[in-house]
Amino acid sequence: MNKKRLIITASLVLTVALVAAGTTMAYLTSKPQAMVNHFGVGTMTTDIHENEESTPDSSKTIPVYGEAAPKLVQVENKAGENAVDAYVRVQLVPTLRDGSGSNLGGNFPMAAPVSDQIVFQPFTDKDLSITLVFADGWNSKWKYRAGDNCFYYTDAVQPGTKTTPLLQEVRFSGEDAAAWKAKFNLDVLTDSIQAVGKTAGNTPAAQEAWPVSVTGGKLTPNP
Repeated sequence: MNKKRLIITASLVLTVALVAAGTTMAYLTSKPQAMVNHFGVGTMTTDIHENEESTPDSSKTIPVYGEAAPKLVQVENKAGENAVDAYVRVQLVPTLRDGSGSNLGGNFPMAAPVSDQIVFQPFTDKDLSITLVFADGWNSKWKYRAGDNCFYYTDAVQPGTKTTPLLQEVRFSGEDAAAWKAKFNLDVLTDSIQAVGKTAGNTPAAQEAWPVSVTGGKLTPNP
């Protein structure tokens, strides 16, 4: 079986932690790795897992077998000293890029998965369809919110454990698919916030920072 190479990247890990004073601070990084926060209340480090590997290098290529590329995506709350439970959310950013990284355009309107898939047809003048295939049973724990194009994990993730899988694979079809497989990128961005503790207003940190509600330890994205 011939292998073709496809660049599908998992990249940014964004972290949010609750500090002792009761406010929240966000730390962003453009590097494909998590940042550890030390605030006395607890520590938290999240890591993207793609096809069972932790945060892959953004230049990593994934082989395409036939018309599909494996893309098993999970988020880990890493174990460590004073590690705390965390809520996580994920954003998927599909693009078409040339060898220099320049965006080649194309229409990628994000929307809630239909029948566990999102189908993109980037061009009106080319026969190309790109399908994100979600993992079996993904929506028992992951909930999509259209307002910010994020997938929210409804359970707190304990240190040393991972979320259930969100994605399963990416598929290509159409007469022009062969010419565009190697130009497709799917960036996976995640950020997290510690699940324990509340702000000075007695509000769960996730509910203060994100458009969500938290009841009985369960997170629900707002409409």
